[in-house]
Amino acid sequence: MLVPLLRPGGSVFVWLYSKKRRLMNRMLEGLRAVTTRLPHPVVRRLALVGALIDQGTGVWPYRRLRRLPYGGDLVERLTPRRIKMYSGYPFQVLHADWFDRLAAPIRYYYDEQEVRALMQQAGCSEIRVSPTGLYGWRACGKRLASHSWAPS
Repeated sequence: MLVPLLRPGGSVFVWLYSKKRRLMNRMLEGLRAVTTRLPHPVVRRLALVGALIDQGTGVWPYRRLRRLPYGGDLVERLTPRRIKMYSGYPFQVLHADWFDRLAAPIRYYYDEQEVRALMQQAGCSEIRVSPTGLYGWRACGKRLASHSWAPS
């Protein structure tokens, strides 16, 4: 954890994967059992394919269809949050997220209580935890002045 590197009262902000999408997480872990063993240039190409598919089938159509004078509201209601989120970022963000999904050597999934417990165990106060849709948790806190952290 990064908290020991902070001066007392310093702030830390983390993003952690969520347990909420259990089926999707299991499928992703099955894929990652292969991709985490591949050379990074190969995984980078696979991530590019995933990002291009998302861009072509979700992001680009959403960007165009939501502007329609009739039906734009329907498109807005039916489009998954994930596609809406990526529509606000450059393509490189989508590509980097796909690379992270496929290449990160270790991935852990958490629920809200586990995120709070991690932050407390690390010696944080003023802890705030909020969901990032179904995908993850953002947490922030301040280092306590008198806490020394040791991994369990």
